[in-house]
Order: sequence, then structure tokens, then C-alpha cells
Amino acid sequence: MNTQPSVAWLVGASSGIGQALAFALAAAGWKVAISARRIEPLQAMQSRNPSLTPYPLDVTDAQSLHEAAAAITRELGDIELCVLNAGDYTPMPLDAFDPALFRKLCEVNYLGMVNGLDAILPLMLARGRGQILLTASIAGYRGLPKSAPYSASKAAVISLAESLHLELKERGVLLRVVNPGFVRSPLTDKNDFKMPFLMEAEDAAQAIMRDLPRQNFEIAATHLRIGILRRNHFALLGNTDLPGNSADWLRKNRQIARAATTANRAMGLSIYSMEGGQLDANGVPQSPGTVQAHMFRWSSWDSLSGTM
Repeated sequence: MNTQPSVAWLVGASSGIGQALAFALAAAGWKVAISARRIEPLQAMQSRNPSLTPYPLDVTDAQSLHEAAAAITRELGDIELCVLNAGDYTPMPLDAFDPALFRKLCEVNYLGMVNGLDAILPLMLARGRGQILLTASIAGYRGLPKSAPYSASKAAVISLAESLHLELKERGVLLRVVNPGFVRSPLTDKNDFKMPFLMEAEDAAQAIMRDLPRQNFEIAATHLRIGILRRNHFALLGNTDLPGNSADWLRKNRQIARAATTANRAMGLSIYSMEGGQLDANGVPQSPGTVQAHMFRWSSWDSLSGTM
């Protein structure tokens, strides 16, 4: 996989993490194709940095993604990094239960990712290299109050990435998931409560940039350390990135779980750690052991809910 600055395609680039990441990639020397529905914000970004080239599209329109991928390849070169970041969010309290909102968020947040993969995978598989980032959310770990349509769509993205990761890695394409916490953006501006561990979009973008050269499955763009725990859980269930000395890893994982307990108590999230497991003479797990789930409730179901 080529991690040197080349051509990146960022879908969902007009605001929030996507916009901040586009500028960070350009500053690092990448030629960045930026996509969103409206051309005006993309043109404003290009005026600030000529390394950004607009390719407007709609992620619910699969053909527009295929056309953009072909145009980028023709005009800028092979796409080495593709970030599928488009997303939408509307809170939904129980009394406003609306199947149409589930369909709307699923079309953008989940099926928009599927459409993006359909456009980029043939190009990367033909070359046998490339990196793809799918932006999900730590809201996909567990359902959040008043966020059923959003949390469900993000859980689907995480599952999608987990399902495809190993098969694609065998063919030279690295598929990874980005799980942000609360990040200031037009979407989180809809929330009317104090968001714990709120990050600026630029900080989340820098967290992603730091992990770009690595091979780990998950990039946790959050002040919380729960991303490490979920990544380790995935590793013991079959990730080929598992460290060689698994016995040391298991001990460290238990230490991380204990250290994270206090930090996560207020967040109401589940964190996972592995206990035991059968190891061979080289310290490689032969069975996954026991998954220990550490569950914490929200301190207030009414005041803490929303997009992450």
C-alpha cells in the first residue's frame, strides 16, 4: 500500500471532519479531490488551497460516484486514498418515531458508503493497492437515546467494514473504519445539550492523519480510549494485525480496560476486553477466549443523546 502523498478522494468534504481532513491532506502534499452535493462550498475550499479539486456528487446516486471516480482518475491520477465521509443526522425522540427518517439516514450514512465502495473498489482491486476509510461513529457501538436512525446506520457501517476488511487486505486494499466521538460540525450543532469530550474538527482530522501510515483496522478520532478496546476485540476475533507476543498483549489489554473504566462511566458505552484464550507455543491465540463487556448507563437518558 502506498502511503506517500498522491491522489486522495474525499467524499463528504464540505464541512466538519471532511473539510478539515481535506485541508490537512493538501497541507501534507496530497492532491485532493473533494466531493459533496453542493459545488459552492467546494469552490470556496479550492479558493483557499488550489490542491483541492471539486467533484460534486450525491452519494445516494450511485452513477454520480462512478462518474466522479472516473473523472478523478483521468484528470488527477490513480486514487490511492478514498475517504467516504458523507453523513446526515436528525434526532428522533420516541414520540416522533418516523420510518421515513430511518430510510433517509440509511440511504446516506450506510448505502452511501456502499455506493462509494462500488465506485472505488474495482479501481483499487485492479491495481492491487489502495486505502479506504469509512467514517462511522462510536455511536455505532451502542444505540443512543433519541438517535435510533443515526446509531443504527453507523452500526451498519462498522459491520460492513469488519465484514470486508480481511478479504480486501488479502488483495492489497486496506479498508478501515474511522469512529469519531462528538466533533463540532453542522450536524452536532443540532444538539441542545452539553456534549462530553467535544473535539474540534481539526483535532479529529489530525488524529486521522497520524494513523494514515498504519495498518490498524480502526481509527478512533476521539478523546476517549474506547477505540483501542474495540480494535483489540476485533483483532482477537481474527485480525491479521495481532501483535506477535499475544500473552503480553492480553495483559496490557486488561490494564487498558481498568484504566478506561472511569473515563467511560459517564458515556454509557460498552467497552470490551479479552480474558484468557488458548495460546500456542508462539503465543498466538488458538481460541478467542472470553469477551468481557463493561456496561455503563447514561447519567441522564433525557439530556445525553445525539450524534457522535
